[in-house]
Amino acid sequence: MYRSNTRWCRLILLSTLCALLTSGCGGGDDSLETVYLHVFNAYPGSEALSVYGPAGAIATDLAFGERTEEPVAVDRNLGDDFMLILDGAPQTFNVSVNLFALYPHETGTFLVSQRRADSVETQLIRHVQGTDRACRIAIHNSLAASSGALADFTFIVAWHLTQNPAYDRAAEEAALETLPEDRAQVHNQINQHPYFSLVADDETGRLRFIWLGPEESISFPQFEFGSGTFAAPPPTEEYIACQSVVEQTEDVEVDIDCNENRTYSTSSYGPGDGPISEVIQYRPESLGNSGSDCSVNWRLYSDYGNIFFGEHGHDTPHERVDVEVNFQATDYFFFVLYGRPIDPLIETWAASDDESGGGFGEIGDYPGGL
Repeated sequence: MYRSNTRWCRLILLSTLCALLTSGCGGGDDSLETVYLHVFNAYPGSEALSVYGPAGAIATDLAFGERTEEPVAVDRNLGDDFMLILDGAPQTFNVSVNLFALYPHETGTFLVSQRRADSVETQLIRHVQGTDRACRIAIHNSLAASSGALADFTFIVAWHLTQNPAYDRAAEEAALETLPEDRAQVHNQINQHPYFSLVADDETGRLRFIWLGPEESISFPQFEFGSGTFAAPPPTEEYIACQSVVEQTEDVEVDIDCNENRTYSTSSYGPGDGPISEVIQYRPESLGNSGSDCSVNWRLYSDYGNIFFGEHGHDTPHERVDVEVNFQATDYFFFVLYGRPIDPLIETWAASDDESGGGFGEIGDYPGGL
């Protein structure tokens, strides 16, 4: 009954808006200040939401987990204040969207993910166009949760790589007369669990893949998921350099374990972290792919397994969140984890792919026909 009343009020509100605004509901196609928006409903506390801009409806009764199929033209001359209605909520929510951060006729996705007592958390994700051969990935944690002292819902991304030049057993065997047993065991474990995280070198800033260790070790205290800091055996370059130092000091008694875990730091993604500020960029060949294939498989890890599928408990068949990433070079790939941290949901799209809910609005002529 309450939902029916809410919808009736929405119809009255929409009719009033349309009557007051001569530009028409959802219009703006002919304006030079038009931008195009998709809407994505990632908030699991309501069955549906509606979004209204100054010119009327942008999306109505958009069910949880759905994205609008086509971008909607919005004339930002009329303002950037949006009103959101969540089914079941006793009040409406006002959100200011920085539409002038976009260029005229640019396309983006307006994402609704969290709710506070009297406000909602939203993001504006731009569908950037490019021509470079690079693969570009943007990641957003849109879980409807907040991290705290007893619950950290931050995650890191582990890349599944069957070939990783950062850990090159042949190179180590060529540089050393005999590969120590503990180091050989590292390579055996890598073959059994080939998951790595991107880490920036402290001196050069160069990105490289560092092994995360055996599955059972990816937890506290070896991992600090909030900061992305973890301990792991060094890659080949560091290991060989260390062994060279040991050989040079063989006449002096030193206690150096070149295979000992070292501290690294990778990107971590927490709910409510704000706008996407980091884009991961790589070439297909850096993953062993050919042509323009940017495909890769991920696994998400979080504190104490706080983000997972399945039942609670150590002996129950819960499982990690695995992700298949498929897109082509020159594009941007967006990954959004949303919903509840238990059995979370995933939304992905490529900026240019109409079939995945991406795509661009029409780029109009310049003023005066130039």
